[in-house]
Amino acid sequence: MFGAGYDETAEDLGPDSLSGSASAGAVTKGRGVYVIDAFTGNLIANIGPNGSATIQETGMTHSVPSNVAVLEDSSGYAYRLYVTDTGANIWRIDTQNDPSPSDWTVTHFASAADDFDGDTANDGRKFMYRVDVVEAKDSIGNYHAVLVGSGDREHPFDTSVQNYMMMFKDRFTNLLSDQSAPIVMSSLYDATDNLIQEGSDSTAQIALLDAANGWYIALGSGEKVVSHVTSLAGVAYFNTNQPDFGLTSCGSNLGIARIYQIAVTNAVAVTENDAISGLTVDDRSYEVPGGGYPPPPVHIIVEIDGEFQEAIISGTEINASPAEFNTRTRTFWTQWVD
Repeated sequence: MFGAGYDETAEDLGPDSLSGSASAGAVTKGRGVYVIDAFTGNLIANIGPNGSATIQETGMTHSVPSNVAVLEDSSGYAYRLYVTDTGANIWRIDTQNDPSPSDWTVTHFASAADDFDGDTANDGRKFMYRVDVVEAKDSIGNYHAVLVGSGDREHPFDTSVQNYMMMFKDRFTNLLSDQSAPIVMSSLYDATDNLIQEGSDSTAQIALLDAANGWYIALGSGEKVVSHVTSLAGVAYFNTNQPDFGLTSCGSNLGIARIYQIAVTNAVAVTENDAISGLTVDDRSYEVPGGGYPPPPVHIIVEIDGEFQEAIISGTEINASPAEFNTRTRTFWTQWVD
Protein backbone atom coordinates (compact mmCIF):
# COMPACT_ATOMS: atom_id res chain seq x y z
CA MET A 1 0.00 0.00 0.00
CA PHE A 2 1.61 3.27 -1.04
CA GLY A 3 0.93 6.83 -2.07
CA ALA A 4 0.90 7.59 -5.80
CA GLY A 5 3.81 10.05 -5.61
CA TYR A 6 4.73 13.70 -6.08
CA ASP A 7 4.00 16.21 -8.84
CA GLU A 8 7.18 18.24 -9.16
CA THR A 9 5.82 20.28 -12.09
CA ALA A 10 3.05 21.79 -10.00
CA GLU A 11 4.50 21.71 -6.50
CA ASP A 12 8.15 22.61 -6.96
CA LEU A 13 7.05 26.13 -7.82
CA GLY A 14 6.84 27.04 -4.15
CA PRO A 15 4.26 27.48 -1.40
CA ASP A 16 1.85 29.22 -3.77
CA SER A 17 1.44 25.97 -5.68
CA LEU A 18 -1.57 25.26 -3.46
CA SER A 19 -3.01 28.75 -3.62
CA GLY A 20 -4.90 28.40 -6.86
CA SER A 21 -2.93 31.26 -8.37
CA ALA A 22 -2.38 31.43 -12.12
CA SER A 23 1.32 30.64 -11.68
CA ALA A 24 0.78 27.50 -9.69
CA GLY A 25 -0.28 24.95 -12.26
CA ALA A 26 -2.67 22.07 -11.66
CA VAL A 27 -1.63 18.87 -9.91
CA THR A 28 -1.99 16.09 -12.47
CA LYS A 29 -0.12 13.13 -11.00
CA GLY A 30 0.53 11.45 -7.67
CA ARG A 31 -3.09 11.82 -6.64
CA GLY A 32 -4.22 8.76 -4.79
CA VAL A 33 -3.26 5.45 -3.19
CA TYR A 34 -2.30 2.12 -4.74
CA VAL A 35 -2.85 -1.31 -3.21
CA ILE A 36 -0.79 -4.00 -4.95
CA ASP A 37 -0.51 -7.77 -4.54
CA ALA A 38 3.05 -8.13 -3.23
CA PHE A 39 3.51 -11.60 -4.74
CA THR A 40 2.10 -11.06 -8.24
CA GLY A 41 2.30 -7.30 -8.73
CA ASN A 42 -1.37 -7.24 -9.70
CA LEU A 43 -3.39 -4.13 -8.89
CA ILE A 44 -5.89 -4.72 -6.08
CA ALA A 45 -7.16 -1.16 -5.76
CA ASN A 46 -6.49 2.33 -7.08
CA ILE A 47 -8.04 5.03 -4.91
CA GLY A 48 -8.09 8.49 -6.46
CA PRO A 49 -9.94 11.15 -8.47
CA ASN A 50 -9.61 9.60 -11.92
CA GLY A 51 -12.64 8.02 -13.48
CA SER A 52 -10.65 4.83 -14.04
CA ALA A 53 -9.87 4.45 -10.33
CA THR A 54 -11.11 1.31 -8.60
CA ILE A 55 -12.45 3.55 -5.85
CA GLN A 56 -13.13 7.06 -7.12
CA GLU A 57 -12.64 9.93 -4.68
CA THR A 58 -12.94 13.23 -6.53
CA GLY A 59 -11.68 15.21 -3.52
CA MET A 60 -8.17 13.76 -3.83
CA THR A 61 -6.82 16.62 -5.93
CA HIS A 62 -3.31 16.74 -4.41
CA SER A 63 -0.39 14.36 -4.69
CA VAL A 64 0.40 11.73 -2.06
CA PRO A 65 4.18 11.44 -1.47
CA SER A 66 3.73 9.98 2.02
CA ASN A 67 3.61 6.39 3.20
CA VAL A 68 0.34 4.83 4.28
CA ALA A 69 -0.38 4.18 7.97
CA VAL A 70 -2.06 0.80 8.42
CA LEU A 71 -4.07 -0.35 11.42
CA GLU A 72 -4.48 -4.08 12.03
CA ASP A 73 -7.03 -5.89 14.13
CA SER A 74 -6.19 -8.63 16.64
CA SER A 75 -6.13 -11.22 13.83
CA GLY A 76 -3.57 -9.30 11.82
CA TYR A 77 -5.95 -8.02 9.14
CA ALA A 78 -5.68 -4.43 7.92
CA TYR A 79 -8.98 -2.75 8.70
CA ARG A 80 -8.12 0.96 8.37
CA LEU A 81 -5.63 3.09 6.44
CA TYR A 82 -4.67 6.74 6.89
CA VAL A 83 -2.86 8.74 4.23
CA THR A 84 -1.88 12.40 3.89
CA ASP A 85 -1.49 14.65 0.84
CA THR A 86 0.25 17.88 -0.16
CA GLY A 87 -2.97 19.81 0.35
CA ALA A 88 -2.69 19.21 4.12
CA ASN A 89 -5.48 16.64 4.07
CA ILE A 90 -5.80 13.30 5.86
CA TRP A 91 -7.83 10.56 4.20
CA ARG A 92 -9.16 7.51 6.04
CA ILE A 93 -9.78 4.32 4.10
CA ASP A 94 -11.86 1.68 5.86
CA THR A 95 -11.41 -1.80 4.41
CA GLN A 96 -13.78 -3.21 7.06
CA ASN A 97 -11.80 -6.49 7.00
CA ASP A 98 -13.19 -7.06 3.51
CA PRO A 99 -10.88 -8.21 0.68
CA SER A 100 -13.21 -6.67 -1.92
CA PRO A 101 -12.30 -3.01 -2.67
CA SER A 102 -15.88 -2.36 -3.78
CA ASP A 103 -16.88 -2.56 -0.12
CA TRP A 104 -14.20 -0.13 1.12
CA THR A 105 -15.09 3.42 2.11
CA VAL A 106 -13.03 6.60 1.84
CA THR A 107 -13.50 9.49 4.28
CA HIS A 108 -12.01 12.98 4.19
CA PHE A 109 -10.95 12.73 7.81
CA ALA A 110 -9.15 16.03 8.44
CA SER A 111 -7.88 19.17 6.73
CA ALA A 112 -5.28 21.71 7.82
CA ALA A 113 -5.35 23.62 4.53
CA ASP A 114 -7.04 26.55 6.26
CA ASP A 115 -5.87 27.52 9.71
CA PHE A 116 -8.30 30.12 11.05
CA ASP A 117 -9.02 32.83 8.50
CA GLY A 118 -11.57 30.91 6.44
CA ASP A 119 -9.39 31.25 3.34
CA THR A 120 -6.90 28.71 2.00
CA ALA A 121 -5.64 30.98 -0.79
CA ASN A 122 -2.37 31.94 0.89
CA ASP A 123 -1.80 29.13 3.38
CA GLY A 124 0.18 26.67 1.22
CA ARG A 125 0.41 24.06 3.97
CA LYS A 126 1.53 20.54 3.06
CA PHE A 127 1.68 17.09 4.63
CA MET A 128 4.59 15.11 3.17
CA TYR A 129 4.96 12.31 5.74
CA ARG A 130 2.71 9.60 7.08
CA VAL A 131 0.68 9.94 10.25
CA ASP A 132 1.20 7.96 13.42
CA VAL A 133 -1.85 6.52 15.16
CA VAL A 134 -2.13 5.82 18.89
CA GLU A 135 -5.05 4.48 20.90
CA ALA A 136 -6.06 7.04 23.54
CA LYS A 137 -8.84 8.07 25.88
CA ASP A 138 -10.18 11.27 27.44
CA SER A 139 -13.20 12.16 29.58
CA ILE A 140 -15.49 11.77 26.56
CA GLY A 141 -14.31 8.36 25.44
CA ASN A 142 -11.87 6.36 23.36
CA TYR A 143 -10.31 7.67 20.18
CA HIS A 144 -7.45 7.18 17.75
CA ALA A 145 -4.88 9.96 18.17
CA VAL A 146 -3.76 10.74 14.60
CA LEU A 147 -0.47 12.70 14.70
CA VAL A 148 1.11 14.60 11.82
CA GLY A 149 3.16 17.74 11.20
CA SER A 150 3.14 20.09 8.24
CA GLY A 151 6.13 21.33 6.29
CA ASP A 152 7.39 21.60 2.72
CA ARG A 153 10.74 19.86 2.69
CA GLU A 154 11.35 21.00 -0.91
CA HIS A 155 11.49 24.67 0.16
CA PRO A 156 13.58 24.79 3.35
CA PHE A 157 14.07 28.58 3.31
CA ASP A 158 10.41 29.49 2.99
CA THR A 159 9.00 31.53 5.88
CA SER A 160 5.64 32.48 4.36
CA VAL A 161 3.76 29.35 5.50
CA GLN A 162 2.75 28.87 9.12
CA ASN A 163 3.34 25.22 9.97
CA TYR A 164 1.97 23.17 12.84
CA MET A 165 2.33 19.92 14.71
CA MET A 166 -1.14 18.44 15.12
CA MET A 167 -3.11 15.66 16.73
CA PHE A 168 -6.57 14.84 15.44
CA LYS A 169 -8.99 12.71 17.46
CA ASP A 170 -10.70 10.02 15.43
CA ARG A 171 -13.60 9.01 17.63
CA PHE A 172 -15.06 6.83 14.87
CA THR A 173 -13.09 3.78 15.93
CA ASN A 174 -15.54 1.05 14.94
CA LEU A 175 -15.65 -0.48 11.47
CA LEU A 176 -19.01 0.95 10.46
CA SER A 177 -18.48 4.50 11.66
CA ASP A 178 -19.47 7.46 9.50
CA GLN A 179 -18.02 10.97 9.55
CA SER A 180 -19.93 13.72 7.78
CA ALA A 181 -17.22 16.41 7.48
CA PRO A 182 -13.43 16.66 7.93
CA ILE A 183 -11.95 17.91 11.19
CA VAL A 184 -10.52 21.41 10.69
CA MET A 185 -7.90 23.47 12.52
CA SER A 186 -10.41 25.78 14.17
CA SER A 187 -11.89 22.84 16.10
CA LEU A 188 -8.54 21.92 17.70
CA TYR A 189 -7.17 23.02 21.06
CA ASP A 190 -4.29 25.51 20.92
CA ALA A 191 -1.47 23.82 22.85
CA THR A 192 1.23 26.22 21.67
CA ASP A 193 1.73 27.98 25.02
CA ASN A 194 1.69 24.74 27.05
CA LEU A 195 -1.01 26.06 29.39
CA ILE A 196 -1.99 22.58 30.57
CA GLN A 197 1.47 22.22 32.09
CA GLU A 198 2.31 25.84 32.89
CA GLY A 199 -1.02 27.72 33.08
CA SER A 200 -2.80 28.89 36.20
CA ASP A 201 -5.82 26.59 35.68
CA SER A 202 -4.80 23.28 34.17
CA THR A 203 -8.21 21.73 34.93
CA ALA A 204 -9.97 24.27 32.72
CA GLN A 205 -7.43 23.74 29.95
CA ILE A 206 -7.86 19.97 30.07
CA ALA A 207 -11.64 20.44 29.78
CA LEU A 208 -11.10 22.56 26.66
CA LEU A 209 -8.84 19.91 25.18
CA ASP A 210 -11.32 17.11 25.94
CA ALA A 211 -14.07 19.04 24.15
CA ALA A 212 -11.84 19.74 21.13
CA ASN A 213 -11.12 17.49 18.17
CA GLY A 214 -7.42 17.38 18.99
CA TRP A 215 -4.61 19.88 19.51
CA TYR A 216 -2.04 21.86 17.58
CA ILE A 217 1.30 23.55 18.26
CA ALA A 218 2.23 26.53 16.09
CA LEU A 219 5.87 26.20 15.02
CA GLY A 220 8.35 29.05 14.73
CA SER A 221 8.82 31.27 11.67
CA GLY A 222 9.81 29.04 8.77
CA GLU A 223 10.01 25.96 11.01
CA LYS A 224 8.87 22.79 9.26
CA VAL A 225 8.25 19.22 10.36
CA VAL A 226 10.73 17.17 8.29
CA SER A 227 9.96 13.64 9.47
CA HIS A 228 7.11 11.35 10.25
CA VAL A 229 5.98 11.00 13.86
CA THR A 230 6.93 7.93 15.88
CA SER A 231 5.18 7.38 19.21
CA LEU A 232 6.39 5.27 22.09
CA ALA A 233 4.88 4.88 25.56
CA GLY A 234 2.61 7.89 25.10
CA VAL A 235 5.37 10.17 23.77
CA ALA A 236 5.45 11.50 20.20
CA TYR A 237 8.86 12.03 18.58
CA PHE A 238 9.35 14.15 15.45
CA ASN A 239 11.95 16.43 13.91
CA THR A 240 11.91 19.94 12.48
CA ASN A 241 14.15 22.32 10.60
CA GLN A 242 14.03 26.12 10.77
CA PRO A 243 16.00 28.43 8.45
CA ASP A 244 18.60 30.55 10.25
CA PHE A 245 19.36 33.80 8.46
CA GLY A 246 21.61 35.10 11.22
CA LEU A 247 24.83 33.54 9.93
CA THR A 248 27.26 36.31 8.96
CA SER A 249 30.61 34.51 8.55
CA CYS A 250 31.55 32.25 5.68
CA GLY A 251 30.46 28.66 6.08
CA SER A 252 27.54 26.30 5.61
CA ASN A 253 24.19 27.10 7.13
CA LEU A 254 21.84 24.14 7.37
CA GLY A 255 19.31 25.86 9.62
CA ILE A 256 18.25 24.91 13.13
CA ALA A 257 17.48 21.22 13.60
CA ARG A 258 15.27 20.19 16.51
CA ILE A 259 14.14 16.86 17.92
CA TYR A 260 10.78 17.05 19.71
CA GLN A 261 9.46 14.85 22.49
CA ILE A 262 5.91 15.63 23.62
CA ALA A 263 2.99 13.80 25.17
CA VAL A 264 0.63 12.32 22.60
CA THR A 265 -2.62 13.27 24.29
CA ASN A 266 -1.93 16.84 25.46
CA ALA A 267 1.41 17.99 23.92
CA VAL A 268 3.08 18.75 27.25
CA ALA A 269 6.84 18.40 27.74
CA VAL A 270 7.99 15.03 29.05
CA THR A 271 11.79 15.28 29.28
CA GLU A 272 14.12 17.84 30.84
CA ASN A 273 15.89 19.30 27.81
CA ASP A 274 16.92 22.84 28.78
CA ALA A 275 18.95 22.03 31.93
CA ILE A 276 16.56 24.15 34.02
CA SER A 277 14.58 22.36 36.69
CA GLY A 278 10.89 22.03 35.89
CA LEU A 279 9.17 21.00 32.66
CA THR A 280 8.19 23.97 30.48
CA VAL A 281 7.49 24.73 26.83
CA ASP A 282 11.26 24.94 26.26
CA ASP A 283 11.60 21.28 27.21
CA ARG A 284 9.53 20.08 24.28
CA SER A 285 12.58 19.92 22.04
CA TYR A 286 16.35 20.24 21.85
CA GLU A 287 18.65 21.40 19.07
CA VAL A 288 20.89 19.05 17.12
CA PRO A 289 24.42 20.38 16.46
CA GLY A 290 25.15 21.02 12.80
CA GLY A 291 21.56 21.68 11.77
CA GLY A 292 20.02 20.15 8.66
CA TYR A 293 17.27 17.57 8.46
CA PRO A 294 17.57 15.08 11.34
CA PRO A 295 16.93 11.49 10.25
CA PRO A 296 13.39 10.33 11.06
CA PRO A 297 12.80 8.73 14.47
CA VAL A 298 13.03 4.94 14.46
CA HIS A 299 11.56 2.65 17.11
CA ILE A 300 13.94 -0.10 18.26
CA ILE A 301 13.73 -3.03 20.68
CA VAL A 302 16.95 -4.52 22.00
CA GLU A 303 17.80 -7.15 24.60
CA ILE A 304 20.31 -6.05 27.23
CA ASP A 305 21.34 -8.42 30.04
CA GLY A 306 18.30 -10.57 29.39
CA GLU A 307 15.82 -7.68 29.49
CA PHE A 308 14.10 -6.03 26.55
CA GLN A 309 14.57 -2.29 26.23
CA GLU A 310 12.84 0.17 23.91
CA ALA A 311 14.16 3.41 22.49
CA ILE A 312 13.80 5.93 19.70
CA ILE A 313 16.82 6.62 17.47
CA SER A 314 17.12 9.70 15.28
CA GLY A 315 20.54 9.94 13.67
CA THR A 316 23.08 9.72 16.49
CA GLU A 317 20.49 10.62 19.13
CA ILE A 318 19.06 7.84 21.31
CA ASN A 319 16.01 8.52 23.47
CA ALA A 320 15.10 5.82 25.96
CA SER A 321 11.46 4.97 26.56
CA PRO A 322 9.98 6.95 29.48
CA ALA A 323 7.91 3.93 30.54
CA GLU A 324 8.20 0.20 31.02
CA PHE A 325 8.40 -2.10 28.01
CA ASN A 326 5.22 -2.06 25.92
CA THR A 327 3.38 -5.32 25.37
CA ARG A 328 1.70 -3.76 22.32
CA THR A 329 4.32 -3.37 19.60
CA ARG A 330 4.46 -2.50 15.92
CA THR A 331 4.35 -5.21 13.27
CA PHE A 332 7.00 -4.60 10.64
CA TRP A 333 6.90 -7.95 8.83
CA THR A 334 4.84 -11.09 9.11
CA GLN A 335 5.03 -14.48 7.42
CA TRP A 336 2.22 -17.02 7.49
CA VAL A 337 3.39 -20.65 7.27
CA ASP A 338 1.10 -23.65 6.91
